[in-house]
Amino acid sequence: ISTHNTSRRRSHQATMADGEGSGAGGAGRVQWRDEAERVAQEFRQANPNAPMVKLQSQEGEVLDVPRDIANASELIKGIISDMDSDDLSIVPLPNVETVILRLVVLFMTYHHRFPMPEIERPLKKSIEQILEPFDLAFLQVDSMTLFKLVLAANYLDCGDLLALTCAKIVSMIKGKTPEQIKDIFSVAQFTAEGGAGIREEGRLGEDS
Repeated sequence: ISTHNTSRRRSHQATMADGEGSGAGGAGRVQWRDEAERVAQEFRQANPNAPMVKLQSQEGEVLDVPRDIANASELIKGIISDMDSDDLSIVPLPNVETVILRLVVLFMTYHHRFPMPEIERPLKKSIEQILEPFDLAFLQVDSMTLFKLVLAANYLDCGDLLALTCAKIVSMIKGKTPEQIKDIFSVAQFTAEGGAGIREEGRLGEDS
């Protein structure tokens, strides 16, 4: 990252940090989204001819995303690599709801500009101590949305998002029984559908 980009990230994240905590996290949620959308706009202005890819959500909604940004997903990157350079075919993502796909795209967009620092393994500190303000604000979602983000990150093979969301979950379930974990997420499929990915990333919390 250039010095210019690093200083801008610090400035932007300082602004987000100032707004966190008010309104049950509402200000932080608004600010991280505004920041990601601002980064997206700057990317479009700087790269008006950037190749695009069409991502189709579970409900059939199509999002136009710059290919360089979509490549943060190894699944999408692999599909794109099989396309002709001029092919604008839709990439179907039947396992990802529209609202979740929009969150994933905003996350990938921001971190395309500002790469996410690696999360330490195992976690020796609270996530509030190790994550940057943007990522802390991004994680201010309800447990069902967080769970769906983990599943989407796992399905899309988006390593940064999976590490981030699983770190949040590890911090939530540390010391809890399986039944307590199910209660937290209110989903019976927690163990069967998302447990494998979370257990793999759960090594974040081992020996902490």
